[in-house]
Amino acid sequence: MMTASSRQAGVSGSVHLIRRNDMKEWETQKNPNDKIKAVHHMELLASPSRGVEVGENLTQFVVQEQYWMYIHGLVHEYNRKYPSVMALNERPTITALSGTPKHLYPSDPPSWHNHAMEYLDRILHAVRKLREGLIASQRKDGLVTQVYRFSVIVSILCLNTQHLGLSLSKLVDYVYLNPGHTNYPSWDGPNYVEMIKLLVQNDIHGSETFLDESLSHFSVFYCLWLLESLTSERPEHLQEYLQRRILLLQRQADQLCLIKEEHLQFVHKAYLAVLRSSYMDLLFIIKDSSVHNHWPRMLALRLCPKLRKQAFTIMYKAYLQIPLRKSMVDLVRQETSESIVARNQASIDWLDSMVFLNDQTSADVQILWWLGSGFNHKHWSDTIAYVAPRIRGAADAHVLAWRP
Repeated sequence: MMTASSRQAGVSGSVHLIRRNDMKEWETQKNPNDKIKAVHHMELLASPSRGVEVGENLTQFVVQEQYWMYIHGLVHEYNRKYPSVMALNERPTITALSGTPKHLYPSDPPSWHNHAMEYLDRILHAVRKLREGLIASQRKDGLVTQVYRFSVIVSILCLNTQHLGLSLSKLVDYVYLNPGHTNYPSWDGPNYVEMIKLLVQNDIHGSETFLDESLSHFSVFYCLWLLESLTSERPEHLQEYLQRRILLLQRQADQLCLIKEEHLQFVHKAYLAVLRSSYMDLLFIIKDSSVHNHWPRMLALRLCPKLRKQAFTIMYKAYLQIPLRKSMVDLVRQETSESIVARNQASIDWLDSMVFLNDQTSADVQILWWLGSGFNHKHWSDTIAYVAPRIRGAADAHVLAWRP
């Protein structure tokens, strides 16, 4: 009579056999796209949250490992078709991080951008389905850790706060804070770090700061877990951050978790910047070289919309008008003129610092979409129509009066 342990051993043996065969087949394929087509039926598998079907489904260990191979193939296909995912975050990130609709821009992103983002969303959707299968089957081994970690990083790249929160909660609650996680069986299949390397394609910003050993260190993901509560829109999210921080400090005192002091300080400084509505503090924190890993700093950028919104509310209540540079006036009026030093240049520089500008997009465009989003304008033309009649001033100094 076969015991439960022997049955599990039999399943495990067949799983490893299937995985090795799949990997061997992948290595012999000349065209990664062939692999995608070969396992395309995996897309037809339903999410376990919609009910478990009879036959092949994502609660079965064998199917889960095959599905992870399918995701691995999707990542290879992305690597073959599109630029590094970091290229997606150059101009469009300004829109996405601010919460501003894409059509507020006067021009569209590059033609490849939307296709690449759709493909990245497809990868995230597949990871979500696998994550649900792992939870439903109560699987506990190295694959669980790999999937959760990969889900966290892809959620950050996709700017998907919902999936990020779920992935980090599962990773921390079910793995890192579980005393038995160190005894999980190891995983010898595709590694999430290798898959992230394929997505960033050895990008100059990611080759060292993304993919060093710290990426697989618990401390980075604890740091992201704390930051996620700050970036969340959930009620009492700041109180939630304090509760998480206290929990980690208690577990660290009992030697049940490891989080580096620089990561704790990084998040707490970000927390204080939010409380003070201080852009300059947040800018200094993000540029702080003591946190070398890129992912916490990238997630901290999600705090920018909160601080921009707070700055808009404060300025609207405290001032009758705000300074404008001449180039922005020309953009609104669709005119061209010589560049001059404005009489109120110091005030313009102050506004730039408050709106947390970057060097990836025109300052004039960024300030205009900041104004548009503050007044809930969803289109570029609506923002221009609002700003134009409120411009006051002479040739060497212009302001925007809040009220006409």
